[in-house]
Amino acid sequence: MVMFVGLTAGELLLHFIFLFHNNLDYYTTISFNIIGKFLLAGVIGASAIICITTAMSLTEVASAITINSTQTALAPLIAFFILGESMNKMISLGILLIMMGVMIVQLKKPKGHNEISKEA
Repeated sequence: MVMFVGLTAGELLLHFIFLFHNNLDYYTTISFNIIGKFLLAGVIGASAIICITTAMSLTEVASAITINSTQTALAPLIAFFILGESMNKMISLGILLIMMGVMIVQLKKPKGHNEISKEA
């Protein structure tokens, strides 16, 4: 929530600066399609922050952060399917290695791990 408030305040300050300096070309040269995409990206980003914060409060922080690290692998996949961006062999290999690493970390938990967290 703190990050959301900070980002929103920063964006409002940026708009205030543009309006204060009479730089209205900023608003007339950008199409509504691009503005819509920026707003959608902001909503998705804010939702992601809320989701990871909630996950950290409900589970172990290490597990939540490890799963959150998959965003590096998911971003090129989403860009490929939704935006039609190209994907080469190196990107595909990187995605595969990231996902394998996350799976290994999530599956390899120390013995007695659940008992320790239940006592605390």
